[in-house]
Amino acid sequence: MRHLVPAFLLACIVAGPGSLAASGEDAAPSWNEVQKQGRKAFKRLSIAKHAQLVKSLTPRLPSGIVITAAPFDGLVKNLLAPYAKQLASRERVLASLAQHPSPKAGKLLETAFKTLAKEDADRAKRVLVMEAEYAGVYNAGYMESSEGARRSRKLAAALIPFYRTLLARNAALQELAVDALSAMRTGDALTWLQAAARKSDPALRQAAVLALGRVGGAEAFALLGKAAAGDAEPRVRGAALLALAAWPVKESKTAILAALADEAWEVRALAVAMCVAARLVEAAEPLILQLEKEDGRLRDDIDDALFALVGVRMYADVALWKRWLGENREKLAAQAQALAAEGAYDKPLGPMEDWPERAAADAKDDKRGGTTAFYGITSRSKRIVFLVDISRSMQDEAQEKPPKLGDAKHPYREPLGPSKMAIVRWQLHRAVHDLPKDATFNIVVYSESYKVWADEMTTAKPKAKKAAHKFIQKLVANGTTNIGDTLDKAIALAADAAGGLAADTLYLLSDGNPNRGRLNVLPEVLEDFVRRNRRARLVVHTIGIGEQAGSSFLEDLAKRTGGQYVGFR
Repeated sequence: MRHLVPAFLLACIVAGPGSLAASGEDAAPSWNEVQKQGRKAFKRLSIAKHAQLVKSLTPRLPSGIVITAAPFDGLVKNLLAPYAKQLASRERVLASLAQHPSPKAGKLLETAFKTLAKEDADRAKRVLVMEAEYAGVYNAGYMESSEGARRSRKLAAALIPFYRTLLARNAALQELAVDALSAMRTGDALTWLQAAARKSDPALRQAAVLALGRVGGAEAFALLGKAAAGDAEPRVRGAALLALAAWPVKESKTAILAALADEAWEVRALAVAMCVAARLVEAAEPLILQLEKEDGRLRDDIDDALFALVGVRMYADVALWKRWLGENREKLAAQAQALAAEGAYDKPLGPMEDWPERAAADAKDDKRGGTTAFYGITSRSKRIVFLVDISRSMQDEAQEKPPKLGDAKHPYREPLGPSKMAIVRWQLHRAVHDLPKDATFNIVVYSESYKVWADEMTTAKPKAKKAAHKFIQKLVANGTTNIGDTLDKAIALAADAAGGLAADTLYLLSDGNPNRGRLNVLPEVLEDFVRRNRRARLVVHTIGIGEQAGSSFLEDLAKRTGGQYVGFR
């Protein structure tokens, strides 16, 4: 499994370690006590073997065929209860370590990171086991499945949110560990932190560069510049670039502009966003030169960035942009000088999550072109994941149909029925059919949990498309609505084993509010995803069906990730 990138990378770099402020008001425990507690708290959090856990849980599964939220939420809560004390102890230890900055504290934090990483790998494997258990029942439909298959689906409805919750708690602990590292600002403790930024473990390097971004200082700045330009791992280069946002723009802009040509597309995407947030009009020329080399969604990102910086829209036409640049170089230089004179580059960057807000007319303009369309939303991306609600309410009749974009002779001209589910199948068939052969894609369908079509992103060659069409045709509606865990899975699919990212665009369709999963309160689902998406920078296009048409959650999710929203009754 291409494992989920640790969520501590997604924390906003310019924010200080405020989560530790309260603990600093109390008397710090002695160093000996901290060591003792640390060794005890960061022993591996032992969970019963999967087979034992399944055996103990099975008798408590709800009876009957219909799956509803409440019994499963209760089971998840009961499963988490034995681990609450150790998780709380870990939080206290990390807060205490921040009050004892030293190389010894750094070593304890290094042990904490390694323990959390091993636990994360174990939880991720367990999620894969449950996904495999869960897969078959979707192929034939819930009602038509055997009792054993239905039991497997119920097990997944409890165990996937349980493991996902533990993964999320570990991610929160990693954020606290970064805060503790950033407290190491003096003497040999700072020397250890700088050394940690050069270690072989990518997760520790990520944490160290994030902490150095908060610590500040000339040595930290120099080290971050080197990491942003030359670290072997894209995730570390991206973390270093984000850390540099804590410095005034006039100091960090050289690294930002250099990152526009980084070999990893996600680092380039971050640099493009930082150019806009920094109002770097001098980035116009390197952006235009990079536009000529890009393919897929980044062409739209750069076109939007140029529009935000210079107020001109050329729909990614490189020839027009070059002509415009030749006529406006002096004007751009004068604008850059004026911004510098008024102190626009003297402040660090703030959050970039709202970048860019596309005007609706521009986003829907057919001059943009695209690789495919889903429910009328066209994308230029070649790395797409479709997240589709197939809960029980999708059996209901649809009141509206989306527009038919593209060729009138399309092989999937009309839906095979009036239900929302029939229209979903129709739209998925069209979207997959229209993908170019060099695109990669995946499909995740969800109700009380989720089912993934392929283990990883798959190239859209004819054989893969044929398999996807078979998968789509067999989809049936049943169960509740679990958006939170599905978005977790989308970020996991986007992560790449080489430290990069495999996806850049999501389509999320829902016809109801979430009522299952690790998180099922809309504001919590939104904020959690936005925070964790700061590195991946996934654009999320959202589609609301029926009661979700006009949903503020779906609209906000699209707006805060640079996507589009549409609603259909």
